[in-house]
Amino acid sequence: MVRIIAGSFHHMVMALLLDRRGDDVMITEEVVREAARNSESGTEVMKLLLDRRGDDVTITEEVVKTAAGNAGSGKEVMELLLDRRGDEVMITEEVIKTAAGNSGCGSWVIELLLDRRGDDVTITNELSTQQHGMRNAQCDISTGNVIINQKDGNPRGMPS
Repeated sequence: MVRIIAGSFHHMVMALLLDRRGDDVMITEEVVREAARNSESGTEVMKLLLDRRGDDVTITEEVVKTAAGNAGSGKEVMELLLDRRGDEVMITEEVIKTAAGNSGCGSWVIELLLDRRGDDVTITNELSTQQHGMRNAQCDISTGNVIINQKDGNPRGMPS
């Protein structure tokens, strides 16, 4: 039930659950992953979990990948994770591939990761070729262009 609320409901429902049930609410990796997936209230649900139950929240690679793939609020969720738990956020090739495949605002997620953690980001030739020209309708930025502009302007994480 907690997993479903974290992933599908407004953050006020999660707040109500935490208010009424408190320590009885188990915060598992699945719950955190579903909060990262919640495209409408993911940022707010994640803030609630971190604020109220931070010791129970573990940021795994799966949580980071899920945030990177969140088409509605992925950038905001990722920004929150980097701000609050940056040392736990692992930027792997799978995270970058997931962000690149995010048709909602993956380019914004990649841009955020390059800005904040550029030394940890490696864009392979395969990925840049695969994603070059991909259009993100909601973000109105081409992932390929973000990669190319970053490569031309700042070679962090780029192959030589």
